[in-house]
Amino acid sequence: MEFKFINALMDKVKALPKLYTLGVGIGMVILLVLLILWPLLSPKELAEVGMVERNKATSVAYGTVRIEPVEERIVSSRVPGVLSKVFVKEGDQVREGDPLAHIGDENLEAELVTRKSAYEIARKKLELGPEGSEELRSKQNELKVDKALLDDAAISQVEYDRKKSEVEELIKRIQTLKLTLEDEFNTAQEAYETLKVKNEQSKIKSTLNGVILQEYAQVGEIVSALDPLFKIGSKEIQVKALIKEEDVGQVVPGKKARLNLYAYPNQKFNAVVKEVLPQPVQQDYGVLLQMDSVPLGIKNGMSGEVNIILGERENALIVPSRALRSGNEIFVVDNSKKVVLRKVTVGYRSIDQVEIRQGLEEGELVVLSDHDRYTPGDRVKPILR
Repeated sequence: MEFKFINALMDKVKALPKLYTLGVGIGMVILLVLLILWPLLSPKELAEVGMVERNKATSVAYGTVRIEPVEERIVSSRVPGVLSKVFVKEGDQVREGDPLAHIGDENLEAELVTRKSAYEIARKKLELGPEGSEELRSKQNELKVDKALLDDAAISQVEYDRKKSEVEELIKRIQTLKLTLEDEFNTAQEAYETLKVKNEQSKIKSTLNGVILQEYAQVGEIVSALDPLFKIGSKEIQVKALIKEEDVGQVVPGKKARLNLYAYPNQKFNAVVKEVLPQPVQQDYGVLLQMDSVPLGIKNGMSGEVNIILGERENALIVPSRALRSGNEIFVVDNSKKVVLRKVTVGYRSIDQVEIRQGLEEGELVVLSDHDRYTPGDRVKPILR
């Protein structure tokens, strides 16, 4: 009886390696199956997704906007020379006629005073007439008396002719002096007027009530006639959008718009189209907008984006605009977490959203980013945004 128990125990011990080997083999088979099935059963990577929802669909004309003056003017040099003085800087407010800069000799004013004085002296001399004018009038009166005496034979013809000759010589001398005075006056006047114009042209003045937007030259630089020196903008500002040529045909005055300004990231502004400008800038057309309310602190040069509303449809299927992969294709994540490529029919579009007329159902998940990382059939872990 004792030997039978020992033999049975020995048989069990001999069987242990066989059981161990069998267990290891089964474990390796299970591990191999898991390694094969894991890529198929587990998510490949995270995927940013959005949900197909029902909301208002909007068709818009997108554009960039800029706050700019209602009127801008370039102030240019009217004469060549050295920019000797600048009286303003960018951002300064000016009124029409205010001095902005000076070109050329700073002593021009003093020289102008001198020339004006010479001109006034020459004018007064011309008004008084040449020396000898009084003498001429006296001798002409005497000659009239002598003529009467000659007629009465009170003086001789010789005496009368001598006095007449003296008067004629005096007339010639006075005429010569008068011509000289006229020449001196004309010369002084021309010199004064020329310097006056030059002095006036050397003074660069504001042509607008507004703000200095830009300086184009610095003190000491040599400028030519018609070189731009300053840009001035009016204090009144306006919102100007640039809309693509293919969209501007549907933009008319009265259309509503939604405006974002980068300086006010947390605010959206309502506006209305005021005017469509006729002249394009490259392939874009300018559109002037009237904001419903102007934010405090708005400044010239601020920029942003605008959606001009062309049409709206209620209770439409909407997806984020980022969901469009290319053309009319969208990646959908199905219930098994697999990526599926769908062809869709697109309706209204805006910057943020796209209307889907056919191809999607409400509640479905669509991939929003990194479309090139996925291929149909990939398993993903959707992260809803």
